[in-house]
Amino acid sequence: MTTCILRSKLGMACGLPKYMGQVVRQRASSPKLQVFNNALMGCHWVAQGLGLKAAQLRPDVWGRLAESAVGTVLLARHLTHSRRHPIIHYWNNGQKEVDYVLRDGPTLQALEVKSGRNVGNVSGLSAFLQQFGHAQPLVIGTGGMPLDLWLQS
Repeated sequence: MTTCILRSKLGMACGLPKYMGQVVRQRASSPKLQVFNNALMGCHWVAQGLGLKAAQLRPDVWGRLAESAVGTVLLARHLTHSRRHPIIHYWNNGQKEVDYVLRDGPTLQALEVKSGRNVGNVSGLSAFLQQFGHAQPLVIGTGGMPLDLWLQS
């Protein structure tokens, strides 16, 4: 979480460390950029000529906004209540990825955000569970807990 703390002084974004199971290997990996305020993502897409309605019609854009919204909430909870909220990571292995990995001592939770109309591909979540079998999986959005319900929890 060091990268987040250093970049958080700017108040715009931070880098989430990759979950590798070992701290030494995590430091050698590239961080995942996470904004503190999802409005920054919205500004980017507006600058590209996309309003809210147009963004909702583009699965790639809407997916990034939904994933970023979840990350923003996780980050806010962690920074506000760091003694009670887990450390936030991401995970990938080749083409397989998990959007967010939460580590709280021995407890490990893997979150995958899906925003499309159809139940999405969760092969990254399956691959993560094969490697870290004790993790608790959660799909947020299509095929899992509704995004709006998760955001309110």
